[in-house]
Amino acid sequence: MRHSTLRNKRACALSSIESLFVCAEIMGMTAKEIVDAHVKILADHKDLPRWAKEYLQGVFDTRWKDLYKSKLVFGGFYDGVFYSTHSARPDYYAKHGIEPSQWAEYTHNGLVKITHYWTTTKEPKPFGEES
Repeated sequence: MRHSTLRNKRACALSSIESLFVCAEIMGMTAKEIVDAHVKILADHKDLPRWAKEYLQGVFDTRWKDLYKSKLVFGGFYDGVFYSTHSARPDYYAKHGIEPSQWAEYTHNGLVKITHYWTTTKEPKPFGEES
């Protein structure tokens, strides 16, 4: 494969991965939806050499980790209201009169289903499966 062709194919795949994460943030995609889309991108570019595929995997892994740092929050809905477990956020459960022991009891008994939620969508949308 010519170097310019290889560079163009790698750039196309890289653009697809970047677009995937932008769309995921806007639409509030689940983790499974993102992984499935990533697998399809790699399948569409299966003719790339191994080093290019590893580079693309590294980009994906970096963007994935960034989601947990800045785009997701851990929490759950209780009586139709979302509460997070992050004390710096205004929706932190303790700021709304819920004691840590109550929160633990609610989550342990399944009254609050907790998982990671998107912070980038208008309403919190689950990123993972509810636990």
